[in-house]
Amino acid sequence: MWLFGDSLMRGIGKEIYSLSKGGYKVMDKRRPGANIQGIREAVMNSLHQMEPKDLVVIEGGANRLEDIGG
Repeated sequence: MWLFGDSLMRGIGKEIYSLSKGGYKVMDKRRPGANIQGIREAVMNSLHQMEPKDLVVIEGGANRLEDIGG
């Protein structure tokens, strides 16, 4: 399981690992303070390490949303 997000994801990886009794290998790719572009970059940089069966969780957060316009 791959976890991507900002500081709001703190502790989620340990909780999932604990609740699954070690049944999930958790890759915590949290980036505290990251905006959505930074999180997207982390996902893209990790794609080559992922396998088709992997579960990916992305939490977008709200840091610097004004950077993306709209």
